[in-house]
Amino acid sequence: MATLRPEFGPGLPDVLAPRLRWPVRRARRFLIGLFVVLVAVQGARVAISGGSGLTNDAIVSEPVAFTLGYRDALERVRPQAGEALRLQSVAGAKTVERFTVAALRLAPYTGDQAGILPVLAAREVGRLRASFPTGFRYRGDGRARINESPGHQLLFQTRIGGRLFYGKRFLLLPEVEPPAQQPREGVVITLLSRYSKATPSVDAVGVFGVAKGPLRSFRFGTERP
Repeated sequence: MATLRPEFGPGLPDVLAPRLRWPVRRARRFLIGLFVVLVAVQGARVAISGGSGLTNDAIVSEPVAFTLGYRDALERVRPQAGEALRLQSVAGAKTVERFTVAALRLAPYTGDQAGILPVLAAREVGRLRASFPTGFRYRGDGRARINESPGHQLLFQTRIGGRLFYGKRFLLLPEVEPPAQQPREGVVITLLSRYSKATPSVDAVGVFGVAKGPLRSFRFGTERP
């Protein structure tokens, strides 16, 4: 039985068979087998990445333990001073993004994380301004939550090498259940994304682009979910 209407021309097995000097039936079986193998390979990649498409894992045990996943469009490079992890776009990528994690240590405090983090965020604006002195502009802040971790985010923009970059900085603490002692060790996550169609505004940082993966998959501890 024909599987392709004559006006559409010969099918791929009919084209491939003469070139390989195979019968059409053998070429058809070969293509079906090749398709099955490709589907199985892709399925294995998805299974390994937990269905998220994040093909690489980063497991950091100190100074603060955390894990996350990221795509091949990002590469893990040597952290700079004070950083526990640094990811950046691979050479030639369509978008230029950076994702860093540093340790956050707090003095003893009373109350919960929701009360102390906004105070820290107000002080963090000065640190951001010092880190990005060219064209820095504070764009606001507010509460945030990454998976089960309560936090606070700051939005900003700056210029690097004359190009406009949008950024977000998250202050995160692990969630604890009362009457456990309030956590004093967390992380500072900073995302930078160069202005592009994928990142047309500061609100798009971490929502679109390759930095979305590590942000959404971030978890305290060294065990992947």
